[in-house]
Amino acid sequence: MRLTRLLAAALVAAVLVVLTGSPAWAHNSLTDASPAKNATLKKAPGGVKLTFLQRVDPDALEISVADSARREVPASGPEASGKSGTLTFDDTLANGTYTVTYRVVSLDGHPVRGSYRFTVADAS
Repeated sequence: MRLTRLLAAALVAAVLVVLTGSPAWAHNSLTDASPAKNATLKKAPGGVKLTFLQRVDPDALEISVADSARREVPASGPEASGKSGTLTFDDTLANGTYTVTYRVVSLDGHPVRGSYRFTVADAS
């Protein structure tokens, strides 16, 4: 009987550990990006598409792109659709390195921010 109580207590403790860790699972995260992180592109992209683990709240979505001089690239958007957010550039990007910065809000209400770089190396 004592062994049964010990096993039951251990099971309850294990369940509590798993359940208290679950809020971290609720945070949104970037699952795919186009252009991809650290990509070197032979042709300038027309915009950025980011795909996340969870649905994107259109009112909380922020996406911007800056050139190597930290000047923001003129763009329309961002727009959200399902788990994706997009930003469309107003003009063709020149050769150089660009930084994509984003912010979304997780289903649990926590903001998630991130950034990555890509390079345009158009030979034409």
